[in-house]
Amino acid sequence: MILYVAVGAFEEALAVFRKAERAETAAIFIMACRETLADSWSIDPKNEDVMVVTESYALYQRKLVHLCMDSPPSFH
Repeated sequence: MILYVAVGAFEEALAVFRKAERAETAAIFIMACRETLADSWSIDPKNEDVMVVTESYALYQRKLVHLCMDSPPSFH
């Protein structure tokens, strides 16, 4: 994966994360690509890996919000 990033093959690096079933790492990688050096770190938003990871991470965030909002406060 590091070699893919070193040569600018960001979509291939993302595919490594996805194949390793590391959706959270892939999502962070996509965010980093979008937020830092956006011009040179371009990842096609229509790429299948990008869409799958983005959807998975969004689902995770929604579940986390519901879990936090549905749980009664705990004071220990």
